[in-house]
Amino acid sequence: MNAVLKLKFKKLEKAVVENVNAADVIEFLLQEEIIGNEDIPKVMVTGNPRVQCRSLLGLLESSSHPQAYVILYMTIKKKSDLRQLVDRFEETYISAGFNCFP
Repeated sequence: MNAVLKLKFKKLEKAVVENVNAADVIEFLLQEEIIGNEDIPKVMVTGNPRVQCRSLLGLLESSSHPQAYVILYMTIKKKSDLRQLVDRFEETYISAGFNCFP
């Protein structure tokens, strides 16, 4: 599922960057050990939330954690104000109509 979500995050990157505030999800990613304390300055390098989100996605891209995108998705799914983004993930098909959200 992580590989499919990774593809979905890439496909919906613009919507993710426009809607997800890295500061809102970074604590959970730290708690789950997806990123480390040393990564915070890399993400929060600027006050621009979109740049922060792009930096966070870049960290996840290079992460070796096998569930990085699953945990990010679950974190986003818990945010009621991101319901429309979650709906877009559920509606996005990858690879010849395969959808991991039946």
